Order: sequence, then structure tokens, then C-alpha cells
Amino acid sequence: LVPTLEEARIAASETARALAAYAEGLEADPAALETIEARRDLLSRLTHKYRRVVPALIAWRAELEAEIATGEDGEGALDRAGERERVARAACADAARALSRARASAAREWGTRVTKDLRPLGMPAARLEFRVTSADPASAAFGPRGVDDVALVFTANPGESARPLERIASGGELSRVMLALKTALEAQDRVDLLVFDEVDSGIGGAVAHAVGERLRRLAQHRQILCVTHLPMIAALARHHLSVAKSLVAGRTVARVAAVRGDARVAELSRMLAGDRVTETTRRQARELLAAPGDRAGAR
Repeated sequence: LVPTLEEARIAASETARALAAYAEGLEADPAALETIEARRDLLSRLTHKYRRVVPALIAWRAELEAEIATGEDGEGALDRAGERERVARAACADAARALSRARASAAREWGTRVTKDLRPLGMPAARLEFRVTSADPASAAFGPRGVDDVALVFTANPGESARPLERIASGGELSRVMLALKTALEAQDRVDLLVFDEVDSGIGGAVAHAVGERLRRLAQHRQILCVTHLPMIAALARHHLSVAKSLVAGRTVARVAAVRGDARVAELSRMLAGDRVTETTRRQARELLAAPGDRAGAR
């Protein structure tokens, strides 16, 4: 224990001598101390006034200095900003022209393709066009979709001029145009659920069968919900739902019920013959349900 205490005494003595030597070398400088205290006071007031810590104050000072420099060279800064704007606008104009060319090319291709798909759907003389109207990129106001206005124009009968689809097409025509569009875009379209209503309006026979086959083909890759009154279309579905209205407590109530098994034959028979269901109509219903075609993919 004594040797340890002796070592501690020696170390303390050497430390005391070093501190004394350091103190003798210090020179009192009241002015420097006052400057340091004044700066500390200034920093304290600035952090309190602007509610920023010292590093944030330093960064803010750099921003203010940059703004002052820009203000002192306002004309040059304006010229540089104008040049950046010109470069950006030229790039936008080039991109808009390229997009317009791609749209015009796609419009011709898809207009021809969809028009062709309309013919088997009971509209042999129909024509659908994707009309692309482009503004001058040099003076147009750019938007997220370029400078083009794209419209669907349609005519159902020969000798008539094409007009906007939403203005002249009937409900049934709109449904069949949508069916043709979805069929043509089958590989690109990622919509998982499609609802068709009035797609059977004004059609029957071979046209109804063609409509049903296209619906069945689409149903191999997505969910199709079709409201129809034609048994040849309904028979192609994998699942059937019956919608009926009734009066309950003075209010009209619609009920939807799943149709399964022999009830499918009964429902299709009713669609074929109304209230006069016979064994012949039931046989026809069974033949429709058993018609060739892979319905396994329909959902």
C-alpha cells in the first residue's frame, strides 16, 4: 500500500508543477474576454429571436448572402433564369411533338382495328376514329399529357359524318363499342372487372352469339358482369344471377339470387318463351347450356 501512495504523491506533485507553469504563462486580456462574452450574448439573443440553433443560423446567413448577391446582379440572374426556361421549353416542345406523332400513329392503327371488331357485333357499316388534334408546341401551354386533344368519333351508318361518340351512340351501341375496345385491348388492358349493360340491345341470332363469344373470351382473364335478356348470351356464362323486383310495404325492392343446377334450365326457358315454357323450350335451354365451347375460363 505504501509504494502505491508514494507513486500517487509523485504524480500529484508533477501535476501541480505543470499547472503552476501553465498559469504563469497566461496573460490576462480583459478586452479579448469582453469580446468573447459579447459574442456569446449576441448568439444567445439571435437564437432566441429567430428560434434557430447556431448551425441553422449559419445556414440561413448563407442563404441570405446568396439572395443579396442575386439581387445585386438582378439583370444577370434574370437572363440566366430566362435561358433555363428556354432550354426547358424547347425540351418540352420536342417531347410534345414526339408524343403527338406516336398518338397519331396509334390512332390510325387502333381506329382500324376497333372498326374491324365492330362489324361482327351487328354494326357492319360502323366506323370509329381516334381523332388527335395537336396545338403548336412552340406557343401551347404544356400539360401533363402534352398538347393534344384526343376525341373518339363514331358513325354507325354509311353516308353519315363521324361525330363525337358520346353524343350520337345509343346505349347498346356504346356497350358494343366498349366490348370491341376491350377485345382489341385485351392484352394491354389491366382492368379486372368489366360491367356490360344493354350490350344485347337491338341484336339477335348470329350477332348475339358473336357478342356472347367475345364476352366469354374476355372472361377468361378478368371478371365480366353482363346484364342481358338474350338466352344465347346468358348461356355462355359460368355463373347466373336472377334480378327480380317486388313491392314490399309500398316500396319497390330488387332482389338478386344465384341460379344453379336445374334452375338455370328453367330460367333460360323463361327467357326463351316467357310464361309459355314447354318441353321444347326446356330442351332448347339445355342445348344452349351444353353448346360446344370451353366455359371453364369464364368467371
